[in-house]
Amino acid sequence: IADGDVAELVSQDGLVRPKSAGTTAITAHYNANGTERTAGATLEVTPPALITITEVQLTPAPRTVASGNVVRFQATAIMSDFSHVDVTRRVLWLSSDSAIARPTAPAGAFETFAPGPVTITAALRLERVVGEAALLVLVPQPVFLELAPPRLRLTVGEQQPLNPILHYTNSTTEDVSGEVGWRSHDRCIAAVG
Repeated sequence: IADGDVAELVSQDGLVRPKSAGTTAITAHYNANGTERTAGATLEVTPPALITITEVQLTPAPRTVASGNVVRFQATAIMSDFSHVDVTRRVLWLSSDSAIARPTAPAGAFETFAPGPVTITAALRLERVVGEAALLVLVPQPVFLELAPPRLRLTVGEQQPLNPILHYTNSTTEDVSGEVGWRSHDRCIAAVG
């Protein structure tokens, strides 16, 4: 090997190890029974390929949630060698409308405030690569009605109020006492009114 800074011979079997970028000549000598032969080759050593971020993907996308909930996204960088790296904690999280959804802790989480569509963006500032996902925030919907307390034990002539509590998709509750109709399954035992 003409230039030992570029490459080195690591075995007599011809195994060559590159050391730095550059070009060098490699020569092989054969000598047996008075016959000598020489062959040459050129070795070009290139620098290692630079792996870069080609894209940032957000999951899940698109996403739908009732307002008042916290929704979480994950950011994954797609590298030029097709590998994947979780960059959820490295990106800058943004919302196209902070009146609808706003970033909160932990990284990738968004608190929702009002119904409407919003674009969630994850930006790697130094690499100048961004990923986007659609988020649709809906009006909270009723899920179930609960009576509190769920079980009563009363003596004849005693009274106790029942509180109807409506549970919504955003985990909030509402006392709907003035909005429900009441009915007893057995008016001989108890009347509601």
